[in-house]
Amino acid sequence: SISLPAKADDISGAYAGLRLGYSYNQNSCLPAAIKCDREDLGYGVIGGYEFENQFGVEVSATRLGDTYAIYPDIRLTGELFTVDTSVKYTHTLSNDLQIFAKAGLVYWDAQINGWSEELKDSGFRPSAGLGIKLPLSSNIGARLEYQYFDQLGNNWMGYTDANFFSFSLIWNFSSAPKSFVNIAKEKSDAIYAGSKFSVDEKFSQDILDQYVERIITNAVNHEI
Repeated sequence: SISLPAKADDISGAYAGLRLGYSYNQNSCLPAAIKCDREDLGYGVIGGYEFENQFGVEVSATRLGDTYAIYPDIRLTGELFTVDTSVKYTHTLSNDLQIFAKAGLVYWDAQINGWSEELKDSGFRPSAGLGIKLPLSSNIGARLEYQYFDQLGNNWMGYTDANFFSFSLIWNFSSAPKSFVNIAKEKSDAIYAGSKFSVDEKFSQDILDQYVERIITNAVNHEI
């Protein structure tokens, strides 16, 4: 059978994917910096589960890239890694497009190099995200997302508000592809919903009527 792209509201169950995007770590440099690079390429993995009531849960692990700052007497580089867990709500705008919002907690792990010793720390902070999703086939979808991580860091390391704009490819494990036959049967079920016959019974009745008509025609021709 020939598989068709699933409708957006048909996609539920477990999913996983890869994401790639632009990372911007706001407030990551002190005013005394001669040069500050807050931007880098970020990438990560996503996994989650979508329920039929439009809610879902999602976990993502993301490397938000490297940043650096040049001061009069030192050059510092920073690395930031996050793992966030969110509750997600999805709303279907049409058969092909969804928007979603999510909020939760992020575990962050940061490291700053440049001094005689590395500065490392980790912790938990709130996170939030917004995005759109478009199904490409029965199992594969694409989505664009903005995610915000609030005040990552500490007093002696400094704080940054991390922003991540990403593009993701998602694989839906539980989205069974529909065939032309299944779609045709669904339409037939809708047409004959008010009838006393089901689709299979209607099909059998049509065959029986054709068979009886053929017997009568043969009998009439034989009489002639």
